[in-house]
Amino acid sequence: MSMPVPSTFHDVVPAVPCAPSLVRRRLNAWLGALSWPVDAAQDVILAVSEAVSNAAEHAYPPSRPGTIEVSVTAAADLADGCQVLTVTVSDHGTWRPVPEHHEYRRRGIPLMRAMSALLHIATDANGTRVTMTTHPALQPTPAKVRTHGAQ
Repeated sequence: MSMPVPSTFHDVVPAVPCAPSLVRRRLNAWLGALSWPVDAAQDVILAVSEAVSNAAEHAYPPSRPGTIEVSVTAAADLADGCQVLTVTVSDHGTWRPVPEHHEYRRRGIPLMRAMSALLHIATDANGTRVTMTTHPALQPTPAKVRTHGAQ
């Protein structure tokens, strides 16, 4: 008998350039185990990857490494048979200034906004917290486990 898939995902990774890849792989596996719809999974993986990438690049100075925490909770909206994910990506750093030459940058927040139904970014003395709620997805059927192609 297989174990039920938890309705929450939690991961803590070092704030290093490969952090988005680590989180994408782990989140993809969890979403696949939940039988989350593939298109909706790809959207959330892209948005989370961008938030993790931003934290890895901007939250900590090179002399003070830190971590990035990713939490995802699946919640049913029984009124219409859909589910949503609530995602939180947090760091405990103080953001560094935007580089002088940034004309090909600054697309991350618009991308996260496009991939989410709700996006909120809060910064305080304890770090930055990005909270996203996904667009509603049809409630997955546990009997059908799909493999997600995103990496």
